Amino acid sequence: MIAPRRAAPVCVRAGTAHGVPSVAAMPDAHARARYPARMDDSGRRGHGEYKVPGGKLVVVDLSVADGHAERVQVSGDFFLEPDTALDAIRQALVGLPAAAGEDAITAAVAAALDEGTQLYGITPGGVARAMRRALDDAAAAGGGDRP
Repeated sequence: MIAPRRAAPVCVRAGTAHGVPSVAAMPDAHARARYPARMDDSGRRGHGEYKVPGGKLVVVDLSVADGHAERVQVSGDFFLEPDTALDAIRQALVGLPAAAGEDAITAAVAAALDEGTQLYGITPGGVARAMRRALDDAAAAGGGDRP
């Protein structure tokens, strides 16, 4: 029997502590809906991590298809307030060109955040660095879209 799911925690350390179940413990439909980059093999997949100096780890997993980021997931050992900011960040990253530079990614993340959003342990630039690393990883896996 699977225990009832809790409301999404503010801590986004996916698959570890703080009440977030691992993908393996979730029903398939729920896992695919919440963590599509881990469950779908379409496109070239990329993984990027960045430890913000004096801050926390941010991780980006994604797929690249037709030269654009798809199925982007952002996780790590950081906190956000409100917790809906995580989805805003993810939505800002989906569809970005695979050749986008860190400055463009940083601007997209910053523009997606509401004025009152608090980031604890990460910055828009840290998210951009992890995203760029994930895009580079996907390019290395499949011949690349980056010049």
